[in-house]
Amino acid sequence: MKKSITTLLIFIFLFNMLHAAPQPEPVYGLARIIQPLSWYKTQLQLWMEETRKNPGNAQAWYYAYKASRNIMKLDSATPARQEAHQQLLQSMEKAVPESYEYHLVMWSQSGQNENYLSHLKKAEILANGRTEHLPFAVLRAEIERNTAKRDSASLSILRSGDYSPGYMYYMYNTLAGLKPNAILLTAGDNDTYPAWYLQARGIRRDVLVINTSMLQIPAYGNAIRKELGLPETAVTNKSYPVGSDTQSLAQAETEKNLLPMLYANTRKRPLYLSLTVDGPNIRAHAGQLYLCGLAYEYSQLPVDQSAELRANFENRYMLDYLFQPLYHDISQQGVTRCNANYIVPMLELYGHYNRSGESQKAGLLKNKILLLSAGRPEENEIKQTLNQP
Repeated sequence: MKKSITTLLIFIFLFNMLHAAPQPEPVYGLARIIQPLSWYKTQLQLWMEETRKNPGNAQAWYYAYKASRNIMKLDSATPARQEAHQQLLQSMEKAVPESYEYHLVMWSQSGQNENYLSHLKKAEILANGRTEHLPFAVLRAEIERNTAKRDSASLSILRSGDYSPGYMYYMYNTLAGLKPNAILLTAGDNDTYPAWYLQARGIRRDVLVINTSMLQIPAYGNAIRKELGLPETAVTNKSYPVGSDTQSLAQAETEKNLLPMLYANTRKRPLYLSLTVDGPNIRAHAGQLYLCGLAYEYSQLPVDQSAELRANFENRYMLDYLFQPLYHDISQQGVTRCNANYIVPMLELYGHYNRSGESQKAGLLKNKILLLSAGRPEENEIKQTLNQP
């Protein structure tokens, strides 16, 4: 009898687990963690239901907004989807117009348009311990080239614990592998913010970290050019084919010319391109990019690439986190993808060790490459490169 009751209780528990209704969960930006599209659609419905129960629940409105925004980024932003998103914003404005969340959403939604700056300032006033606005504050301070303000906001983020340890380790190694007073070009949130956070802690403050897309902001681009002693040049007064996307073409040409322009800086600062950056910069200047680890050094003079690789992987990089991450990171999926960038420079160094007759070092590095490539689409190709059966 006792056994039957126990079996019944286990059955009821499992049944409830399998049929439990989905619950609303915090929704983060895609740079932090990417969930399936269906998950965001479910969360949008759940959080909108919360707003119907309690229209004054600003947190529910905020997560509904994040879910809706992520859906539009992952799926085609159809007119109907865009209209629904706008309706959400209008409803949020009516329900919680003076909330921290509403002002944060309005600043985010504006694309950080100067005309909406008052919303960021109001969010900062209303924060009361909240941290969601801090990355915006970091970015705003960088645009203003106010390093002290950027450091202050960055340190607040670090104290809150609201960051990815994995991306911090990755960018620590990227920065550690650069020559003194270097310029490092980055591309996105996950290779830019962690670098600034590290600099706020005093790590490689000599490096000028520039997100390439931010150079499209005229005031910021001009400030950087002045700091580097560059002329105020821009891709203008150029004719493009009729019907073309003039802005996209101009941006692509600016990016293509960016490396030689920055290399000519009168401060004689060495120039690097993070491996996370792709596009015209790579294709147009492949012959002048030297793989030195997690970054290419752009140079119009020869660079001893092998010596830089050795110094970085043997003496400067912290690599234990790749194989034994002793932390929780909700961004681990993205970090794992990013860590694939170690493989190509490792393969290059592996070849150098073999050519130099350093078989022991080659063997140790080979094991690391195999561990990093395990389960990746290119695993078999890498094994063939390593002559691994």
